[in-house]
Amino acid sequence: MAMNFHLLQALLLLCMISYTCQATNAITCHRSGSMRKCASSTCGIIRHVDYDASFPCNCYIRGKDAGKDLKWFRVNLDKGAYGYISSYYCSGDVKLC
Repeated sequence: MAMNFHLLQALLLLCMISYTCQATNAITCHRSGSMRKCASSTCGIIRHVDYDASFPCNCYIRGKDAGKDLKWFRVNLDKGAYGYISSYYCSGDVKLC
């Protein structure tokens, strides 16, 4: 019985460590800015994002703005749509799309 209890404790600890070490799949904005329809500052604005706002995000793409090397975070919106926020405004630990 004691062995089963210790095994259960070890499994719970492994689950907690695994959950903690996973990527957050979210970004947080450190500046106010614009969420856009595509990965460029010339694209239409979907909405304004506030300082300290967080959004679900699985990946980023490289920007299309000439002379700028920005990441654009692809934000998951309702009904399978996406919005894009520049790394100038937000940051997060997500992979390249």
